[in-house]
Amino acid sequence: MARTCVIIAQLDPEDAFEDRVETVEADFGVVQIAQNRLKLAFRLENEDKDVNFEAIFKDANFYLKAVLSTLAWVTGIGAGYKIFDYVEFADERLVLVGLVSPQQPQPKVESGALSSTQELLPLVTKDSHLRWALEDYHTALRECGHELIFLYRCIEWLKVRFGSWEEAWGTIKSTQRRIKAIKRDANEYYFARHAVKGRHPVPRQVLEDAFKNTRLILQKYMEWLSSQPLNRT
Repeated sequence: MARTCVIIAQLDPEDAFEDRVETVEADFGVVQIAQNRLKLAFRLENEDKDVNFEAIFKDANFYLKAVLSTLAWVTGIGAGYKIFDYVEFADERLVLVGLVSPQQPQPKVESGALSSTQELLPLVTKDSHLRWALEDYHTALRECGHELIFLYRCIEWLKVRFGSWEEAWGTIKSTQRRIKAIKRDANEYYFARHAVKGRHPVPRQVLEDAFKNTRLILQKYMEWLSSQPLNRT
């Protein structure tokens, strides 16, 4: 019998996912959002009788971060989480039960958001550079005042991935202008990127442009990645 563990986490902000009920299958198991809680079920690679809780929670956090970073990309909401329950059981199938009634008011997160997340998860769980980029994008949504530095780090993972900026924008067919704009704004407005006295408030339009450019660049990378063989890195 296959062994499965289910991790249950409370989402933050709670009201963003209020009355959302959705379940999808991922390549590693099942993901469900129900009443501000995220349930994640995945098979244990090691089916020995002795349970290694440290390894289980390491895997659980890997999958949770992958799900929430991808969800942040899809919804624009940088949700946090707190694990509060763990269940292990033996079964031949991964099934999450106990759904609340779907007859609920309209959710604040658009219907189908988790389904859209499902489409990207194979890329996120298999490609470490995309995963790290989306984790920084997730952080940019959550860290008010620090958005630009994390958006720059999002695209900087592409430089790491391809070895140089020239190789990155040549491969994914993105423009130097977008990459340089994000780097310029991060240098100008974010005080921690360079040691300068004081800081300047970031204009709203600058932030909107930075998020837009980051999304366009990462979207190009995802399109390129979709055309490549998927091997977990």
